[in-house]
Amino acid sequence: MLLEPKEWIGRRFPLLRYAEIPIDLGHGEWAVVLINQHCSQCQRLLELYNQRSGLLPPPSFPVRVAVVDLSADDPFDSRRIHQAAELSCPRGRLMSVKKWLAKVPVIIRINDGLVMEVTEPRIQDSTGRVFFSSNATALYHAPERHVQ
Repeated sequence: MLLEPKEWIGRRFPLLRYAEIPIDLGHGEWAVVLINQHCSQCQRLLELYNQRSGLLPPPSFPVRVAVVDLSADDPFDSRRIHQAAELSCPRGRLMSVKKWLAKVPVIIRINDGLVMEVTEPRIQDSTGRVFFSSNATALYHAPERHVQ
């Protein structure tokens, strides 16, 4: 199934029922990092996350981060994601009921199950700096919900 996270903005996070992760992504604010454990950019992003003590999402994103692996061939393999065992955030995968395809890595900000913002981190390998689409020209976001 081809995933198009930018189309989910303002809607319920459609992967909630497929995520096998030890936390409830449907409550509170989360920065959900979709990865594929075979993706070198994903591996590098998580390495940088470890090195920078959790400074992963852009400033507009919540502090709570969860990593969700789209690989269906085997469970989250810490040998493939360098230093993954040291991640200080919940991690899991999507159920293998479908073959999941998406441009990764991608970070999705959700609030109480609703997709609020989507950004695609890109790493400049020479410096290790992480650039987010929100720092460039394309920021995809939904209006904030105001509860009265």
